[in-house]
Amino acid sequence: MCHKYGLDINRNPIPVVPAAHYMCGGVHARLQGETTVKGLVVVGEVACTGLHGENILASNSLLEAIVFVRRAVQPSVDQMKREEL
Repeated sequence: MCHKYGLDINRNPIPVVPAAHYMCGGVHARLQGETTVKGLVVVGEVACTGLHGENILASNSLLEAIVFVRRAVQPSVDQMKREEL
């Protein structure tokens, strides 16, 4: 396949560049996933938390998902508990 595109991997390494789908999401989020839109919480690929700079690595995005999902969900759980009282 490389030869088909004019790349001789016996002489030069395959050029690798960041792909667009590895960039951070475009929706800015605060520490609990909050956005400037009331009631809208974002996490994961869509969120831009600033935690990892410009690029997300697979292991980092997993860590971010675990931390930020819990942070984003907990305020909703707390509010539901208060409304039950």
